[in-house]
Amino acid sequence: MQIIGIGGVPASGKSLLMKSIISQMNQCGSTSLEFGLVKGFVLPEMKVIVLGKYAKGQEYPGTDRLSMGVQPDAEKLVDHLASCREWNFHTLLFEGDRLFNEKFINCCNQHAWTICHWLLLTIPEKMQRVRLKARSAREITLAGMDRSGPSEDWLKGRATKAENLSKRKDILISQHEKSSQTMALTREIVARIRKFAGG
Repeated sequence: MQIIGIGGVPASGKSLLMKSIISQMNQCGSTSLEFGLVKGFVLPEMKVIVLGKYAKGQEYPGTDRLSMGVQPDAEKLVDHLASCREWNFHTLLFEGDRLFNEKFINCCNQHAWTICHWLLLTIPEKMQRVRLKARSAREITLAGMDRSGPSEDWLKGRATKAENLSKRKDILISQHEKSSQTMALTREIVARIRKFAGG
């Protein structure tokens, strides 16, 4: 089995990249996946298992839509998939802060026959502020209520987490500022998935 995890600071483009990847692959339909608190779907034609919720119009899709207590079930799911031959040439794909952490990464890495790819998206702080401001404005428009956006302490916490993860030798860091970079990463990841599915 192959696992591809995408993480990064808020507004670095994780969900945008994931939606781009899914749109390139979801041509033949999907089937829902439920495993305890884990929710997602399977793209049988591409042999891809996507974790998270991606309903149209959601501002924070992906694993951030899953329960705060999802990780134990997600670890059990990885153990199950890694031990079953029928999933050998499948790719488990996810993005978001909920599962992109040291404990879950280590859980995935421990399986001898599992190939893991970890991608950490980065963005200049100035651009992050602009994106967060635009996101808050959209939420105010959609919800009809005031929203000041994430607190400084929360943003610092996410930045510290990303910085600590960036020190790992098994994590690839990618600057993610332009739409052209999103498309390039999409092509690279989809090609990797297709190659792996071919055995």
